Amino acid sequence: MIYAQQINLPVIVEYMAIAELDLSALFHKYNLNFRRLLVYTGVEKSRKYACELVAANDHLQLDLVSRTVNSLSFIEQQRRKLLDGNYDLIVGVGGGRVLDAAKYLAAVSNRNFLAIPTQISTDSVASPIAVLRGEHGENTYSAKVPMGIVIDVEALRRSARSYIAAGIGDLISNRSALLDWDLAIAAGYERANYFARALSTFSFTNVAPDSLSHVTDTTFLRRYADSIVMAGIAMAVSGNTRPCSGAEHLLCHAVNDMLDCPYSHGFLVGSATPFCLHLHGQGDPGVIALCCELGFRLDFMDAFAPDIRVRDVFERARTIREDRYTILSSMSCAELVVRYGEFVDSLSTLDTASGS
Repeated sequence: MIYAQQINLPVIVEYMAIAELDLSALFHKYNLNFRRLLVYTGVEKSRKYACELVAANDHLQLDLVSRTVNSLSFIEQQRRKLLDGNYDLIVGVGGGRVLDAAKYLAAVSNRNFLAIPTQISTDSVASPIAVLRGEHGENTYSAKVPMGIVIDVEALRRSARSYIAAGIGDLISNRSALLDWDLAIAAGYERANYFARALSTFSFTNVAPDSLSHVTDTTFLRRYADSIVMAGIAMAVSGNTRPCSGAEHLLCHAVNDMLDCPYSHGFLVGSATPFCLHLHGQGDPGVIALCCELGFRLDFMDAFAPDIRVRDVFERARTIREDRYTILSSMSCAELVVRYGEFVDSLSTLDTASGS
């Protein structure tokens, strides 16, 4: 028997300025040919970058559409427009929400997708997952892995430092996610995928020693972007989010579900990761120090949900993905509450809970 598995991966990963990006030359370099392009972007800053791209490629047939809402209904309108216009490539220019919408649009319309992130705050750039709003709130949907990714380092440099911090938080959380995956494999709920694991491990070890003091450094920004791409590819290889999502993500979603939390996804999962490592018996002073330097709140439930019982957060987290076995599944809610209290007490002795 010959085993074969088809995995969609980017064939293009390039670093170049958006305003100087010649798409024809880029496609020729990779022996690609696209006739009509739909440039999908957002408003304000991302639209400015998209207009620069269109201006630099006025020899091509490019049409621009701005995302006003990240909803399934809006994307369905664009799908009909895309099919009627015979577009053969979707170019997403913007942040995570824009790229999620563009990659989902590419999936439901069966079109190629080129991602041009203008800011990176999560590991979703190259992942096969999109977060979109439907009738019952936000949910995750299968999406198209980009056939190409073009990263403008100067655009990343000009983006808010908090975006980079959040992205590092999302990458650091892979360490906790992999421990949860190991736990699920040992319990017989999951199968191992060592290639996906290696990619996920690379993505957090590649940036873990660094901090925001390096945020303007070109070498670090490229390494950071490489890590983000590798995390997304890890999920594409595994066919799910297991390599990059564990108990820390469930806790993040629980907090978001229970209150209107103003903090970003990466900030929340980065804040929850040290506690999840503590539950696994893998507490790491280096990770704690980095998270505090990045401004994360390691006492995240006290900081983000002071009016909600800690037990209620754990109970909600355990119901978000009942098919996903994590360290939260192996303990009772009462035990988790005790362990959280112990963890927060240990932080107070280090004077690190608030990032000081």
